[in-house]
Amino acid sequence: MSTRDMKIDMRVRGLFVRNYIDLRNVRHRTVKGVVYISGKLFYLRDGKPVHSYEVSRLEREIHKIGEVEDVVWNIHQGEA
Repeated sequence: MSTRDMKIDMRVRGLFVRNYIDLRNVRHRTVKGVVYISGKLFYLRDGKPVHSYEVSRLEREIHKIGEVEDVVWNIHQGEA
């Protein structure tokens, strides 16, 4: 993993933490500037799934991170 990809990964993780997203059910990695996100997105505060409009907002914020080429989602929303 390149230094650039590691920095992007750290910023994506920070974005999830700032938005109170439970990291136990979601995985992310960056390869050549492309961020891959998989798993399930749940809020820490109440355990409910993250709404689709929030996923869209997160994607816009990830694209604002320098050197991000694309974001590929493979998430499954629903019950834990």
